[in-house]
Amino acid sequence: SGEADLWPPVVDALTVEPGLETALGAALGDDLAAATDEMAPIHWRTVDNGDDAPPLPEGAEPLSHFVHGPPALARRLAQIGVVADANAGRRLAGALAQGQRLVSRKGALWRWDGFTAKADAPTPAALRLEQKNRLAELADELAGAGAISGAAQEALEAARGASDAAIEGEHACREAVRAAEASVSEARSATQTLNAMAAEGDSEFAALKER
Repeated sequence: SGEADLWPPVVDALTVEPGLETALGAALGDDLAAATDEMAPIHWRTVDNGDDAPPLPEGAEPLSHFVHGPPALARRLAQIGVVADANAGRRLAGALAQGQRLVSRKGALWRWDGFTAKADAPTPAALRLEQKNRLAELADELAGAGAISGAAQEALEAARGASDAAIEGEHACREAVRAAEASVSEARSATQTLNAMAAEGDSEFAALKER
């Protein structure tokens, strides 16, 4: 979507079930470019649905079950039937009431007055709707990736803290080892001194005993 203009097209206000974008684009075509603002030169106007709308042929499901949008489109969407394939469309087309139309998931169209369009390349509106759905999927993926990234960042900070603590502990251990080695060295020196004194005392004792 470009920047919002004075009268945004109704297609930007629609939410369509993935896989039905082509069908919606084929069913409404350029009508999806009209606005819902009644001040717009071309617009959708909300009218009372009433109970006089004829039912769709049996086997066709209303497009309104798959598309959600402004109330102004409710009457039109309810009178468009979705069929599984071209065979079903050709079979049910003769049972359409005035104003009704059928559309397949691939974009083939049958109108009550005999107008028929085979499935072809997606319309600009269908492409726009597909891109809108894809954008929503990417937004969800981005949110999930953001959560994973946040958890990874927290784990990284925790690992850094543990690493810093381990480094400090290693330094403390090294200092303790150095202090212990110094104590051992002092103890050895003291032992040697005491041994020399003991030897000297033994010599003196032996001499005194002999005398």
